[in-house]
Amino acid sequence: MEMARLGSALASIVSIMPPSRRTKIEPIPLLETGYEDRTDQEALWSDFMAVGMDMRVAMRKHEQSIIRE
Repeated sequence: MEMARLGSALASIVSIMPPSRRTKIEPIPLLETGYEDRTDQEALWSDFMAVGMDMRVAMRKHEQSIIRE
């Protein structure tokens, strides 16, 4: 281990400041989903409908589990 690196490691333990980053973090580009042109109202409505469908499926599974018991 290099002396400078050992010194900075020891200093980071004692210091209240975090060590500086050695590598630059590159941003990751967002994936295109095809829904970029939707309005907020359309996006909220589709999310609302998806939750409704999930709720119906959960209710059916719950009813079937009650009938089996």
